[in-house]
Amino acid sequence: MFNTRAAMGWDVPFVGHPSMASGELAGLVEKPENWKKVYAIGYKSCSYDASGKLPPKSEELVARLKKANVALNDTLLWWVAGGIDAIELFAKAVETSGSTDGPGIIAFLNAQSKYPGYFGNYTWSPTQHNGYLTEEVVMSEASTAKNGTFALAPGYS
Repeated sequence: MFNTRAAMGWDVPFVGHPSMASGELAGLVEKPENWKKVYAIGYKSCSYDASGKLPPKSEELVARLKKANVALNDTLLWWVAGGIDAIELFAKAVETSGSTDGPGIIAFLNAQSKYPGYFGNYTWSPTQHNGYLTEEVVMSEASTAKNGTFALAPGYS
């Protein structure tokens, strides 16, 4: 679709699924400019600004992963960050509650407001169980992959 759009001279953006930023697509576009104006769902924590900077916590994570020889050129940082958060969050829940039983973990989670993870901040309550805040979701420029992260789409700061 990106190549056809370019061949038609149709200057419209593509906006949508994170897979539109998959590194595998780079081999399918006929010219790098055919991947311009393609925006995929992304996450603040794993997006860099106009100066190429990630949020400080994410910069620290990328440095930590590089030091451990974790290759980020063929994955998405948000997958890694979310996995680390899941492990650390539930380890803290077990440590805090003193148990692996559901009620203790649920009580711990329901008490979290903007729990600071690598993937983002998490909030739960007895009536809200999503955890991941909508404000953490942004659009990314699909063709700008760098260390599993992407540039924020125009309009974000």
